[in-house]
Amino acid sequence: MARPAPWTSLVKPDPGRDYLFLLSFLPLERARALPTFARFGVGIRRQLATTPGLIGHSMKANLRPRHFWTLSVWEGEQALAEFVRRNPHGDVMSALERDMGRTTFVRWTAPGSAVPPTWEDAFARSEAQARAGSVDAAYVSVGPADLVPVGELRGSLVRERRVAVANVDGALYAFDDLCPHLQCSLHEGALRGTTVTCPCHASDFDVTTGAVLSGPAKDPVPTFDLRVRDGELEIRTG
Repeated sequence: MARPAPWTSLVKPDPGRDYLFLLSFLPLERARALPTFARFGVGIRRQLATTPGLIGHSMKANLRPRHFWTLSVWEGEQALAEFVRRNPHGDVMSALERDMGRTTFVRWTAPGSAVPPTWEDAFARSEAQARAGSVDAAYVSVGPADLVPVGELRGSLVRERRVAVANVDGALYAFDDLCPHLQCSLHEGALRGTTVTCPCHASDFDVTTGAVLSGPAKDPVPTFDLRVRDGELEIRTG
């Protein structure tokens, strides 16, 4: 990867206050767009030199896969929002629309003492956001957070998999709804403490671990990650 451009400082940051940090990823899908991108880049740097609320900026490029990154620090969300509203790069994006890949952005706040930011830290945050995004995509909402009353069971379908949810004194647990003995629905059984009893042949399972407590079932039931987010009960089965 090519060496990044030096950090361009426009305003001396206050080490005692927080600023908005922004990493932008700009991929070009076609080599034919490189001359246009380079030509517009000169004008963009001139614009940034007089942009209100911008503390400083830098850029990094990897020409072989045509990947470009910008790293900037702003006074705050309002300064960045005003910059976006002015759409100073509108002509650039229009000219490159058919040649641009999927752009991504990572933002975070940090004190002025962290200016200039390091590329290592910025890329680490980008990777963490990507991992979190893949995890979020794996969760499926099954209803409101209060879907399952205390001491009760409910059944849901998550990505074509039948899942049971138990509420034990306010703590929620998700596990496979099908008893491994003869595939009866566990959410139709009885919940006593952390033990669920299959309604068909009375096999007992620990809802917190899926372990078999008594037969005739011999195998445990799979358990799943569960969370409450924005008032929604979400389950991840994969």
